[in-house]
Amino acid sequence: MIIDRLSPDGLTPLWNKIQLESASDKCSLPDWVHKSYEAFIETIHQDNFPCFFGTLAEQKRMIRYAIAPSLTTSESFDHILEAVYSYLEEERNLTANEINENSLLLSLAIFFPLEAEEYSLEQYAKQIYDFLNELHRRDRFPWPEEIPTDPNDSEWRYCLGGRSLFVNISTPANRKRRSRNLAPGLIAVINPDDVFERVWKRWGEDPRHNIYKRMEKYDRIPPSPLLLHQESEWERDLMSAKLTVLSDRNDGECIFPFHYHPANSNPGECPFH
Repeated sequence: MIIDRLSPDGLTPLWNKIQLESASDKCSLPDWVHKSYEAFIETIHQDNFPCFFGTLAEQKRMIRYAIAPSLTTSESFDHILEAVYSYLEEERNLTANEINENSLLLSLAIFFPLEAEEYSLEQYAKQIYDFLNELHRRDRFPWPEEIPTDPNDSEWRYCLGGRSLFVNISTPANRKRRSRNLAPGLIAVINPDDVFERVWKRWGEDPRHNIYKRMEKYDRIPPSPLLLHQESEWERDLMSAKLTVLSDRNDGECIFPFHYHPANSNPGECPFH
């Protein structure tokens, strides 16, 4: 289901940079979308923003955008699920022949409405976790056989559309951990989980270490020990894949209460067609 005005052509749930900026200039989108987009662009273009891959992706117009009209309605769940499917299809087409830079940079940013009042990090976490659980419940694609369904398993990943995903959530409540505060509303940035392995294979380990160092300087709080104090790089990847909301306190985190639901579709059914 595609929602009127939240799709650039009435058919496709994804926006690219040109489409979103054109609609914003024409005032054909809700004001909160314009505010979130402007803040998002300004933030990731800061010289000291930790994730230079995100900055490069925006510069090369490889970020796709989806607009969630709410965090609770059936129409919104279906709209964003279609956006994730469309994004994964584009990513799959880019990687079909060879791994190129654009396929590594392609990302999906989902904007959620601004709240009328100030929310705590725990409130934002509950909102987004409920949303992610509902997306999973509605997913038309079978859960990948190689990924455990128990979130307590060290190999667990969040999955949609038959792919394991990395979901990075930023909230306005992250006042100290600035790298997790990209706009005045909730934003979810999604990448296929295996993109990191492909990035390190192409560019080596230096970019990873540089991002961590930049994060230490950028944030007003030391990096989460859950991300940095693991014994190996692989363990750190496991933890970062499981954490979607990081608190401004290094003595705790908001755990994702994932609830597995068996797929409603037949094995092998493709949600893209």
